Amino acid sequence: MFNDRELITMDLRISILIPTYNQPLYIKRSVDSALAQDYPNIEVIVSDDSSSDDTKNILEEITDKRFKYIRNNPRLGRVENYRTCLYKYSTGSWALNLDGDDYLTDPHFISDAVNLIESFNDKNLVFVQAGGYLIDKDGSKTGQRMPKIKTEHCIVSGKQYVCDFAKKRRFLHLTSLYNTATAKSIDFYRYDILSTDLESFLRLALLGNVALLNKNVGVWFQHGKNTSSSSSINKKLENTLWIDSVCDFALQTKTLTKFKANIWCYIVKQQELTGHFMVEISESKNRLKTLWWIFVHYPATFFFPVFVKKLIGYNFRQLLG
Repeated sequence: MFNDRELITMDLRISILIPTYNQPLYIKRSVDSALAQDYPNIEVIVSDDSSSDDTKNILEEITDKRFKYIRNNPRLGRVENYRTCLYKYSTGSWALNLDGDDYLTDPHFISDAVNLIESFNDKNLVFVQAGGYLIDKDGSKTGQRMPKIKTEHCIVSGKQYVCDFAKKRRFLHLTSLYNTATAKSIDFYRYDILSTDLESFLRLALLGNVALLNKNVGVWFQHGKNTSSSSSINKKLENTLWIDSVCDFALQTKTLTKFKANIWCYIVKQQELTGHFMVEISESKNRLKTLWWIFVHYPATFFFPVFVKKLIGYNFRQLLG
């Protein structure tokens, strides 16, 4: 993307943080993709949350001086491991979180991101985001999260970024390089919920500007055992806390008016709940019973245009199936 990579400063220390737990089939690929980055001033840190498999043996064979393996004892849990990576182990001024089953595909990503940080010279820049693919266990591409821009790169206000999120979700944790000092100042990864990353990054965006890179740089590997895909419906419903949290932060920082914040909250929550409930209905052995459960516990859902439209897409035979 950039023809002048030789002009990039090497002053910025970049931390690539890889929290993992029992991912022996994928962790080496994740680490190798991080070490393959052509930006020289990086540290790659694996925080192993007391895995009970071969993770330790696999990683102890890596001799690259930029790599560090740390084993937590006792186990911290997914979100606390995120926090420990950032607050205790990271030494970089910018950081990238790469879960142990995900991986980078573009060796120039960090270089290009640093190039943007330096070229924009924007003290209010809080993170750089690129695109990535969603790939299933069979290796098939199931989706893509790409910034919607017409140029190779650009910078947008965090307010615009958050507002646009209500139209289309384009966020990927593994392709977002963030300013560690600013992240720590807002208690990054503060909630033990599924979308603690999303909650943190949207709050971070509201404090400044976001640089966007118009290219795919990594893969979110969806093998069916990811925390986000294997969680119960109750966990997913509890997860909607992130929406209220971002809305409250927008009001606290006076980034959005109360009216706009409430509209944003309504739209995003409508999308979130509809997505969860339609998955439950489609996977249920008794869909009418599931539909009744939704009506009893979340009656407001039936006033969501998105949910009603999706529901109408089901014919009676599907609902009775």
